[in-house]
Amino acid sequence: MAATTPERVKIAFRLIRDADDYPPADWEHLWAIPRGADHFELDNIPFFAKGVAAGDLVAAQHDDNQLVFERVIQPGGHSTVRVIMFDPDQKAAIRDELARLGCETEGSHLPNLFAVDVPPEATYTDVMNLLTNKASKDVLDYEEAAVRH
Repeated sequence: MAATTPERVKIAFRLIRDADDYPPADWEHLWAIPRGADHFELDNIPFFAKGVAAGDLVAAQHDDNQLVFERVIQPGGHSTVRVIMFDPDQKAAIRDELARLGCETEGSHLPNLFAVDVPPEATYTDVMNLLTNKASKDVLDYEEAAVRH
């Protein structure tokens, strides 16, 4: 994991747990690039934070020795989708197919979970068609965490 540098910082996002105690943490920390006066561009894919995506310009303020997310200033055009695998044997093939559709994926510390960044140039409908098809076969389930398409 890269260290905080003048070019990249960590921003803390408070997470709200549901009745099943999910997500499994109170905070998620995302890499961001400073863009001047408390504005930052998100530089990785969120696993748990909702309503944000890679490339979003966000506002954050210092609180208790960390930067804490306040709001999205300008969406960056990327969408975030999270995938939970019920059939782990198909995980690599699905991530490969998402890559062919122009998406980047990142694996979580939870072995069956990965996050998907759908960039502006990817066709969101193609991504949803793939995930919906696999979900209908009980291979996976997915959550649209931030839709910008």
